[in-house]
Amino acid sequence: MAYDWVEMGERAWVSEPSWGIWSIAEADLALVPTDMTGQAAIELGCGTGYWSGWMHRRGAVATGIDISTEQLATAQRLAETHGQDIEFLEADAENLPFADSSFDFALSEY
Repeated sequence: MAYDWVEMGERAWVSEPSWGIWSIAEADLALVPTDMTGQAAIELGCGTGYWSGWMHRRGAVATGIDISTEQLATAQRLAETHGQDIEFLEADAENLPFADSSFDFALSEY
């Protein structure tokens, strides 16, 4: 099903960030800090990685985690297209390959 998310992911990388199937604007919710300079941030279940991209734009060192190789390939392609250095890893968000307290900020859209 990864292919079904490519077009939406491409749009999400360039439009203002919004949340979930309801497309509630991040600007209205203010859940992600606007200045994440120097913070280590992780997106759990990143899919096409657009939230990782938005956190990177806000100054974070971003990491995206997903179990889908195909979704991660799209995320990596889009990060490269937008000139962003983001680490994407294939992993289970319930069993992360990182030590506790490795990140300052974590999110999962769904």
